[in-house]
Amino acid sequence: MANVIQIKRSASTNVPTTLAVGELAYSSASDKLFIGEAGSVITEIAGGAAMIKLAAIESGATADMTGAEIKVAYEGESDTNAFTDALLTKLTNIETNADVTDATNVAAAGAVMESDTTTAAMSFVIDEDSMATDTDTKVPTQQSVKAYVDTEIADAIASGVRYQGAYNASTNSPDLDSSPVSGITKGDMYTVTVAGTFFAGTALEIGDVVIAETDAPTLVTDWTIVQSNLDAAAIKSQYESNSDTNAYTDAAVTKLAGIEANATADQTGAEIKTAYENEADTNAYTDSEKSKLAAIEVSATADQTGAEIKSLYENEADTNAYTDAEKTKLTGVESNADVTDSTNVAAAITVAAPLTIDSSANMGVSDASTTAKGVVEIATQAEVDAGSDALKPVTAATLHATTIDGGTF
Repeated sequence: MANVIQIKRSASTNVPTTLAVGELAYSSASDKLFIGEAGSVITEIAGGAAMIKLAAIESGATADMTGAEIKVAYEGESDTNAFTDALLTKLTNIETNADVTDATNVAAAGAVMESDTTTAAMSFVIDEDSMATDTDTKVPTQQSVKAYVDTEIADAIASGVRYQGAYNASTNSPDLDSSPVSGITKGDMYTVTVAGTFFAGTALEIGDVVIAETDAPTLVTDWTIVQSNLDAAAIKSQYESNSDTNAYTDAAVTKLAGIEANATADQTGAEIKTAYENEADTNAYTDSEKSKLAAIEVSATADQTGAEIKSLYENEADTNAYTDAEKTKLTGVESNADVTDSTNVAAAITVAAPLTIDSSANMGVSDASTTAKGVVEIATQAEVDAGSDALKPVTAATLHATTIDGGTF
C-alpha cells in the first residue's frame, strides 16, 4: 500500500480550474488551499487574503475609539494642546497682520490723534461759556473761552471804570478804607502816590491801582488791587507764600498733560479690568490667551497656503505625508485593533465546511458522514484488510507500498 499521498499542487497557478468532489489542491503561488465540491465548485478553505490582511494590522489596533478618547489621547502627547472654540473665536477675531501701532487701530482704541479735527468725543474737553464748573481737570473749547472773555469785558465796560485820581495810602486820603465808606461806587479807580497800608493789613506801593468792586465797599476784598512793580519772580514768590498755593512747575505741567481727564489713582485691579473690557473693541487678555500667544513663534504668519504648510511639515525630521489613501486605510482599522484578539482572529479567518472556527478562534472539523465532509475514525488494520468500511480512512502503516499523487495544475 502507498505510504505518501500528494494532493494536487501548483507553484505558478493561483487557482485550480477543476477539482473532483473532495479533491484537495494547494497553490504556493497564492498560498491558498482549495477543495472540490459538487457542481464543479472550487472552494478556498484556508490561507490567502484573510491572512495577508491580518498580517497588515498592527498589534493593539482598534476600530471603536470615541471622539473623546481620541481627543484625550492626542492632548496627552507632548507639545499638543486643545484648540478650543474660544481660541478659535479669538484667532478669528485677530485681523490678518494685526499691528498694535497702526494709526487706525490706535485711534479706534480712543487715543487723541494729531489728525483729529474735533473734540466732540473727548471727555476731558468742556464747552461751557460761563466757566461755572470751575474744574481743574478739563480743557475749555476755543468758543467757550472767547464767550467767557467777551462777557467779562462787556461787564467791565458796563461797570464804568472811572479814574478818580491819586490816593495817599499813608494818610488814607481820600478816605477809602473807613467802614462804611460812603460816596464810592463800583468802578471807582485810584492810583497810589504815597505807600502805606490799606485796611490795616494790605501793603500798597507807589504806582499800585485800587478799583472798587462794589458800591460803598467796606472790606479789602471789595477792592481789586493791581500792583505795578511786580516782576515775574516777585509775583511767583508772593503767590506761593499764600496758604494752599504751590509752584506749578514745567515738570508738573508735563505730568498733568500726560494724565487723562477723570483719571483716578484708587481703582482696584478688578475695577480697571471691568472698565477696560467695557470699552469698544477691547477684550480680556486671559492667562490662557497669554500662554497661547507665548506659544506663537516670533514672526509667525497666518497667510501660508496649504501647500506651503504641507511642504514645511513633511520636510521636518520624523514627519510624513498623511495621504487620503492612508486615512482611508486607517478608517477601516477598528479602534484598539489587536491581531492576537481571539474575536478579531475569528472574524478575519474564513473557513468552509467541514472546517469550523468558534468566537475564541478555536478551529475544528465537523464529523464526517456519508453526505458531509468532516472528522473520521481511522480504520483498524483488520478493517483495512477487510475493505468493507466505506467511511474510515487508512493509516500510513496500512497503506505503504505506493504514493498516491493528486498531480499538478
